[in-house]
Amino acid sequence: MAHRFIYEKLVGPIPTGFVVDHMCRNRACVNVLHLKAVPRKDNSHRETRERKEKLKQPSLCRRGHTLSGKNAYLFGGMKVCRACRNRNNKNQASSNS
Repeated sequence: MAHRFIYEKLVGPIPTGFVVDHMCRNRACVNVLHLKAVPRKDNSHRETRERKEKLKQPSLCRRGHTLSGKNAYLFGGMKVCRACRNRNNKNQASSNS
């Protein structure tokens, strides 16, 4: 709701039937340059299209490793990158020495 407040304060009222869309796709963002009033229908179509595109692409961790095959495992219902985990374990071991 903070994004709606910021949008209305800095841009103006949100038209009836419109929602404030995070063009950056970060729901926590309140940067007015990343916010745009769009029809609810358009926002829903965009989200659906982006989800479909994401499913087509191989899942990557935040460091760019592929999250599939032997490099991924499930922990708490989430995919975890084995390469990143190994790197973190090595970093912790060297800092504890």
